[in-house]
Amino acid sequence: MAIASKPSKETEMQRTITLIILAAVVVMYTGTAMANTTISYQGRLDAGGQAFDGSVDMVFELFDAESNGNPVGSPVATNGVPVLQGLFQVELDFGAQAWDLGRWLQITVDGQLLSPRQKVTAAPLASRAETVIEEAVGSQELEDGGVQAVDIADNSIYTNHIVDGTITGADTDKSFWNATTRGSLYVKVDQRTINFLGSRANATAACEEVEDIPVSGACVFSPEAGSSLGLESFEPTNWGDPMGLAAYSCVYSNNANVAGTFEARIHCLDTTP
Repeated sequence: MAIASKPSKETEMQRTITLIILAAVVVMYTGTAMANTTISYQGRLDAGGQAFDGSVDMVFELFDAESNGNPVGSPVATNGVPVLQGLFQVELDFGAQAWDLGRWLQITVDGQLLSPRQKVTAAPLASRAETVIEEAVGSQELEDGGVQAVDIADNSIYTNHIVDGTITGADTDKSFWNATTRGSLYVKVDQRTINFLGSRANATAACEEVEDIPVSGACVFSPEAGSSLGLESFEPTNWGDPMGLAAYSCVYSNNANVAGTFEARIHCLDTTP
């Protein structure tokens, strides 16, 4: 049915246009805190008691009162709005302050002013932020049990994030610390002597068993009269590798023509039951 062929179409639409849903009023905050004030408005248009199909030109104006009142923002004209089975949808933007208070929407269809104005409240307003102000969310804003282990990134919590005295033995995984506290702590030493100027040597101390856990390592130079050794490098190997024998290596060079002695040391935890 062509709109122009019905002289009474404008009057009929004026009586029957109804707001069926305010689809969304969304404020999206971007990184620069500028707001997108566009709303998506959906309504229904009937002509002659039937759902209208076609296209129409529409003008939307926002007011602060049901009648008379003051305009809010600038009119929004949308030409060639498609209407399918009576339903239409348009995007409207009346500015940043448009939805502070109760508002009424005045609609003109193909030059015909429809009445009454449609009441639009601030209730559908919602906001979504990509970020929040630092320290804006505290323990009072979080529901008990609302944060689970899966919500926390690996290695994201350090000692400075934990209040002193808040973690006890009951809060730890006993299957881990029981396994590492049995047995005894022992030290292994590999001692070497470098006799000549410019010579270098490597010493490597290792745990006794693959299952034993390395605790610490050290390179120790024993000063003697006239001796001078320089530490060139040190390296732990197989620390944290359950299949390798943990060791600690030290490399020294002799800076004097006098013999010097040094040691590589490793402290290990015997995990034998």
